[in-house]
Amino acid sequence: MIIMVFFSGAFAMQPNDTINPKSFNTTLFEKLIFSKVNEYRSENGLKRLRQDSGIYKVAKDQTDFLKKEKQLTHNQPSAGKATLQNRMEYYLELNGYAAGENLARTFILKPAYNYDRSGKKSASIASTYTEAAEYMLNAWKQSSFHNMNMLRDQYEISAIAAYFNPKDNTLTATQVFARIDD
Repeated sequence: MIIMVFFSGAFAMQPNDTINPKSFNTTLFEKLIFSKVNEYRSENGLKRLRQDSGIYKVAKDQTDFLKKEKQLTHNQPSAGKATLQNRMEYYLELNGYAAGENLARTFILKPAYNYDRSGKKSASIASTYTEAAEYMLNAWKQSSFHNMNMLRDQYEISAIAAYFNPKDNTLTATQVFARIDD
């Protein structure tokens, strides 16, 4: 009897794997940047954010809009989704809430000016998922508005939706932060 075993060469992607633009792992990147934001909050004495599927819908809607329109903006032309507040109310039945939104776009696998942990900006290449997540977090930290969203103690839940454009090697992400009152 002959037993044939076929081995698939596909392995689960790891944070320090070199990014393959033909098979970008969006879920891995979203988990990494979410984790890095939580580490940053912990370093600053704040509670970690919980991931929320309802908030993910809000973030994903904005990310899909950004992908379609090829621009980076917090607003949409649609009346029911024009602002973050409109999108929150569109996807979630809410009595009261507080919310914030961070957007970012960076390049991967090609030279770009990125911030390191100390806030110094220099030409570098994000070639791994970890590097891409660190550069995006560091960019948010350098913006007072985005940094304030990450460090607002009233926020309890969050979600990140991202997309990779293999045509120009851009990586775009939307993070929505919220506190929902019962």
